[in-house]
Amino acid sequence: MDVRTILQRSFDAGQARFTLRNQDVFRLTRFEVNEERNFAAFLFRRGDPKATTQMYEHRETGILRNADKTDDDLVVVSAHLFVDLRRLPGGPLPRYRAIVEEVPGVSKTYMLQLISDLVRAVRYEYDPGRGEPKETYTLTSLDGVKAERMADAMGDSDIDFIELVRPPDVEGLDTHGMIPREQRMKLKLKAGVADKVGLVQRVRNWANDHHWRDLKVRIDMPDDRSRVVTLARNADAADVLFVRAKRITVETALPACRDDISQELLGKALAEFPA
Repeated sequence: MDVRTILQRSFDAGQARFTLRNQDVFRLTRFEVNEERNFAAFLFRRGDPKATTQMYEHRETGILRNADKTDDDLVVVSAHLFVDLRRLPGGPLPRYRAIVEEVPGVSKTYMLQLISDLVRAVRYEYDPGRGEPKETYTLTSLDGVKAERMADAMGDSDIDFIELVRPPDVEGLDTHGMIPREQRMKLKLKAGVADKVGLVQRVRNWANDHHWRDLKVRIDMPDDRSRVVTLARNADAADVLFVRAKRITVETALPACRDDISQELLGKALAEFPA
């Protein structure tokens, strides 16, 4: 059974989904494979049942109106993942080019978690050459192609601050009647810092030695948008923060969430893959 079959069966059975700790629902809503054009297209959706109801303002009167959100509705966003089905040369393991649409709240981390969980759940036997078949499973990863220069990855974006997170230290404190929350420390970056990658890595190394569990980097982007990137304990800052990125312009504005694969965005993505 190949990866495509595993994903297709899981999708058809309604199993391509998981629930986050905050009760947000992350799922695969569209999955399309086209062998003639050598691509696979994924559409992921994240729904938040606790999100604030969208507000609208009347253009002339300025009167505010609440969107008609019920208790059963989720505020949703979606993002695409496009994969070039032509295998890259070299290396013992199969590798393929991929393009992720960057949407706040729908990170490649969640995409990878969903795909990995579905694929890893299917066990199969292999012969290691000693006559005794063993059970194994398939692992998947989404590794970013590092930009040659920081500016290539950041574009018009900039690092705003670094946030450190760790469990609360309540040793000796009677916590009856209280709920200890995580400890957080924010480090604001000064303007004009040249080597921001090195600065983040320096903080990462210090945080590891001082028992900070998570390191989060907030990146400010154009159009008043931002994203928060979490660095794993042993992750290299350059590998995580400065993956090659490119702005793609489309004629028709993309909605925050859609129910089908954007054919215009698909065409743009395929044009980015080598012929």
